[in-house]
Amino acid sequence: MLDHGHPEVVDADLANGASLDQIREFVHKDNPPMHGSMESSDSAVNGVCWLIHRVAGATLGEIDNMIVELQQLRVFLVNEGERLQRELADYEKLIRVTLRSSRIITDILPSRKLIADNTGTN
Repeated sequence: MLDHGHPEVVDADLANGASLDQIREFVHKDNPPMHGSMESSDSAVNGVCWLIHRVAGATLGEIDNMIVELQQLRVFLVNEGERLQRELADYEKLIRVTLRSSRIITDILPSRKLIADNTGTN
């Protein structure tokens, strides 16, 4: 239930998903209609505007928090992308060195076999 005497309780109810019926009830109880009075119309408009700002304030705060989290996630992903690029470059170098070593070994083995065959050792 909304507590009309304490705005902080109203804020908590709104943040916890107060129903539209509860919001309407709040507006009608705090701003009873007084036909023909410009002052009461202004009061009703101010009450509704205040309520909208309170509801929107919670939503805007959540959006701001989400923006901050998304910015942090973006920084993390950029850093991870850069780290992966460095690791891939290191891996590519390792593969090139391994292939070069394999070629050298492959080139040396046939000549060693010939030397072993000529000397009579296996």
